[in-house]
Amino acid sequence: MSIKIATGQRVSYPMIFDPIDTLDRVVPEAIGYSPSQIIAISDSNVVEIYGKRITGIMAPVCAFSLITIPAGEASKSPETLGYLYDKILGMQIDRKTPIIAFGGGVVGDLAGYAAATTLRGLPLIHVPTTLTAQVDSSIGGKTGINHSLGKNLIGAFYPPRAILCDTSLLQALPRREWMSGLAEVVKHACLVGRDHYSWVSTRWNDIVRNQSSDIDRLVEQSAHVKAGIVEEDEKESGMRMWLNLGHTTGHAIERATGYGQFLHGEAVACGMAVAIELSRLRSFEVDRSLVYKLLESMNINERIRDLDPEVIFSATVTDKKRQGGTVPFVLLEQIGKPFLDSEIGKADFRLAWTEMLDHIQ
Repeated sequence: MSIKIATGQRVSYPMIFDPIDTLDRVVPEAIGYSPSQIIAISDSNVVEIYGKRITGIMAPVCAFSLITIPAGEASKSPETLGYLYDKILGMQIDRKTPIIAFGGGVVGDLAGYAAATTLRGLPLIHVPTTLTAQVDSSIGGKTGINHSLGKNLIGAFYPPRAILCDTSLLQALPRREWMSGLAEVVKHACLVGRDHYSWVSTRWNDIVRNQSSDIDRLVEQSAHVKAGIVEEDEKESGMRMWLNLGHTTGHAIERATGYGQFLHGEAVACGMAVAIELSRLRSFEVDRSLVYKLLESMNINERIRDLDPEVIFSATVTDKKRQGGTVPFVLLEQIGKPFLDSEIGKADFRLAWTEMLDHIQ
């Protein structure tokens, strides 16, 4: 099956649910011609597991190069971007040379930005290998790198020509990476509510173990949520900002702890709990059960207790969503009904943080 994702430029691209063995067919179909050269960008963890496989698929098709970057958020940096420019430009490319982003969110963001800015734009194909990337970061065209002042402050909207989603790749994920990706699944469930929230909640124990026969459905449903919001608001001028539920606090946690102590999804899960407690301080009786199940399953509660909420709140000031001197937080009137609140001060944040600590085990 496939999901058609429309963009504001009246063009669309497919998210194709097929094995990566079809990549040799997907690339020429997506770009409309048979390229003479293809460059894939991946990280050291993915290359160790799948490097020979993707090379075996693509090398018979044309000249194929695989560029490897170090795994981890630290690679979303100007230095690693410069390394990619040097490697790509040294391969005698032209504007028809496609870039394959083969990895998780870090690879997708970094490779996507390199594709967007090299020769003013190279064709881009995403092959997401993590749950976070399959349900969220590969969809919607966001690309970019981090800056010392904050996360994702340098970037561009650059839609891919296609996304090839092979859910069997998720079986190789370490448990911590799987749980990190579930933060985006829970986020989508909180945003749309209704049947999806109930479905995720009732199957939670199987989902956590990454053994559910419904993993394909889990990815497809969550991807549909992200795709639907992106189609309505590609450039994040309205409802796409709802996808930042948990991310204002989450990005602040990542920045304050040096991009490494917490995985992205772990920080976002903490951020969602803070958002729910802020919502409840606004007298909205939001169900908190699924978010706290997520936090409990992540085993990060002691690390959360070590954080200073004043430091975290101060780190939100460079958030890229800052408007008119304030940072809007995505809150919930109820599950499935998000709204933006630009009046969150340090005192409210501290109260919500304390409430969160009272509810984690």
